[in-house]
Amino acid sequence: MNKTWLAMQIRSSLLSLMSGGRRIEDDHFAVIDILRMNILHPDGATRLLKHVDKSDVLIEMINNVTSSPPLPANLLTSIRAVTNVFKNSCYYPWLQKHRSEILDAFSSCCSSPNKNVQVSYANLILK
Repeated sequence: MNKTWLAMQIRSSLLSLMSGGRRIEDDHFAVIDILRMNILHPDGATRLLKHVDKSDVLIEMINNVTSSPPLPANLLTSIRAVTNVFKNSCYYPWLQKHRSEILDAFSSCCSSPNKNVQVSYANLILK
């Protein structure tokens, strides 16, 4: 498979996911998961930071995922993505700037009937 084609497909999916007003559905779980893994990769994290500085795709993802009614799988994966952001120090200023917005957006996870979502939320708070 052509890596350039795959990269373009992922980029296209991420951009359509983060663009205005679209609700994240089940088929977008993979896109959120790829974003989560991209945050862990040193080169991917640096490249994503450029997009975060311009259009703040992570906050867009958080706002879309937490809109009502949220899907547990998407909540879980997006909390893990935000938790992964803590592993790269270049994101620390972004985390400090958006900390209250992130915690407010995911606050409903505390009362979620899904135990995995609760554990991920607790892990996010402990970071």
